[in-house]
Amino acid sequence: MEPVFYNHEDSYKAARLNGILVMFTISRIERDSLPEGIYAYDVRESDDGNQLSTIEPSVCVNHGGTILTFQEIPMPSKGYVDIEDCNFGPDESLSFEELREEFQKPSLGILPQGASLLKELENAVCKSYDNELCPDCDGPLIYEIDDAPVGKGLIERYRCPFCDYDCSSDTHDQLAHDFASQAYKQVCKDVCDKFKVNYYTVKNSPFGEYEDEITDTIIEQIAKNHE
Repeated sequence: MEPVFYNHEDSYKAARLNGILVMFTISRIERDSLPEGIYAYDVRESDDGNQLSTIEPSVCVNHGGTILTFQEIPMPSKGYVDIEDCNFGPDESLSFEELREEFQKPSLGILPQGASLLKELENAVCKSYDNELCPDCDGPLIYEIDDAPVGKGLIERYRCPFCDYDCSSDTHDQLAHDFASQAYKQVCKDVCDKFKVNYYTVKNSPFGEYEDEITDTIIEQIAKNHE
């Protein structure tokens, strides 16, 4: 893939790699096109392509993308930095200016703690999840009841009436779990936005304590909306 010139109107994914706030793109970025104060590094994928492995000044083989940062990332003598922690936010893509605004929020702020924080998270679980589970078209998944003598009355399968996607109950449960995990990120970000703090810095603390509880709440709401 040939490098492209930096364009602040392009879309990026916000992420945090090793605690560093970055803007991620799958494109290669021409370094000479970057404005002052923005730094670019290549990211190498693992050989199986399942994860981002290292941050390097330049990557030719297994190029997984490019990250833009507002700070330099020192390179050790081995020439690369291992990626030990990689967290993408709930945003599919944001413009550069939207990301700049997000990154300029305080990294710490007055967030409620304990039961008060849990209540804020529960209040943020207000979205209707009844129309977003089909992996092919984002349509609803409608369950069908087994009428066979064995297993009668149990859910046999789920199907989408719009694209004819269908799946087993086990597959549906995994879809619901994956969707709830992503929705949990959005819930945390909504709480951060309410208190005007930087989600990408604080999202694992103190929110991590309540991840399972809030994820289960979202899954319960998905199930309720499909009754």
